[in-house]
Amino acid sequence: MNNNIDFKTLQEALREIFESDIKGKEKKAESLISKNPVVLKYIENKKKIDELISWSTGKNIKIIPHIERDVLRVLVAEILLGVDEKTLISHAVKLSKKYLSTNSHKFLVAIFYKILEKVKDLKQEEENKN
Repeated sequence: MNNNIDFKTLQEALREIFESDIKGKEKKAESLISKNPVVLKYIENKKKIDELISWSTGKNIKIIPHIERDVLRVLVAEILLGVDEKTLISHAVKLSKKYLSTNSHKFLVAIFYKILEKVKDLKQEEENKN
């Protein structure tokens, strides 16, 4: 699958997810109404995405700062959409440089690579079972 998402679509998804996240209980992710494919993939896989982020950071999802957690969420949703790896890496670098501090963006990109490898491994395991 090669579903490429343009950077503008990704930024719009980040805005929607971030707004929902900072509103907390007032507006749950499941109540998001969106046509954005990244947001839809996030809603469909929220638990799995948050588990991957927690696993890769070694932290409870709730203690990761909102913007870092939400940048990771849109990037993991993009991985699950089957976006090609070159585009994924480009988006990870662009989003993190645009929205995070220098040290944070380096950390986020490292975490992103860890998640990308884990998702590849999980897909390979699933293919081997079938």
